[in-house]
Amino acid sequence: MTIGENIKQLREKRSLSQRKLAIAISVSNTTINSIENDKTLPSVSLILKLSDFFGCTTDEILKN
Repeated sequence: MTIGENIKQLREKRSLSQRKLAIAISVSNTTINSIENDKTLPSVSLILKLSDFFGCTTDEILKN
């Protein structure tokens, strides 16, 4: 699985829309969409925010 797929899976497990996730971590909907579709990679700081938000390790985001 890609990083984008991992993030999408974590988001969907919590029944969150891309918009709600974007608001929760203070980024744009476009950013979430681009990451989930593997158009861009998240920055280290964003990976840390996602890890804190989802209550998971960075490894769970970076690899499966």
